[in-house]
Amino acid sequence: MFDGYEFRRWLEGHPTGEVVGVSSVATACPLASFLSERIGEHVVVGPSTLLVGHSRYNLPWWAYRFVELVDHLDECAVDVTAGEALAILRQVEAEFDLSEEPSPASW
Repeated sequence: MFDGYEFRRWLEGHPTGEVVGVSSVATACPLASFLSERIGEHVVVGPSTLLVGHSRYNLPWWAYRFVELVDHLDECAVDVTAGEALAILRQVEAEFDLSEEPSPASW
C-alpha cells in the first residue's frame, strides 16, 4: 500500500512548520493524513493497524514505530508539523539503520 520512502518524500514536500497531523488521533495522525491524501479515502491508523473502508491492514514495522513515537509526543493530542514528523521518521530510520533511499521491499 505504501512505503517509508514515499512517506518521507511527502513530508519533505511540506514546509517544516506546516501541521501535517495530530498526535493520538487515529484519523488525523501524519500517517493517516498522508494515506488519506494518497488514496483518496478515509483512513484510520491505530497503534498496529490501519483501516481503509472495511479492510484492516497490519502496519509495516517502521510505521508501527513511527506511530508509537508520534503518539508519545505529549499526553494530550498535539499538532505535529512536517519538521517534527520528519525528525521522528529519521529517528526510526536510524534505529533500524536504513539507508537514505531504501528499496520499498526493505521497508
